[in-house]
Amino acid sequence: MRMKNADRLIKSIKDQAQIFLLDAGEFYPFGCCIDKMNQINSVGVYLENDNPSSSELILLLEKNARTGVESGQYEIAVIVIDVTINENNVDHDAVELRFFEVSCEYTNYIKYFTYGTHIEFG
Repeated sequence: MRMKNADRLIKSIKDQAQIFLLDAGEFYPFGCCIDKMNQINSVGVYLENDNPSSSELILLLEKNARTGVESGQYEIAVIVIDVTINENNVDHDAVELRFFEVSCEYTNYIKYFTYGTHIEFG
């Protein structure tokens, strides 16, 4: 079930990231999860500051994801971050995916390319 849930989340993340990227060319970190009812939901945090730093937002999203997974509220959670990765001395736009599950945490990267009306994920 682990891969199936991760694949479901990745599809949802790509759809959401594409909306943000086409609208603004970038996005603030965001989170989503599959809850105990097997539904995909957003993972949110409450902030008093309307303009938090990305690092502050990431820390709070990670805490929420870990807590949700450890308490059984989430089957799996992921934090999504817009990043640049370097491969062979060439910079590429990418989405960093930080996954949280009961027994492990892991990170994946998906490169993306922006074309006028759509985003192509590698």
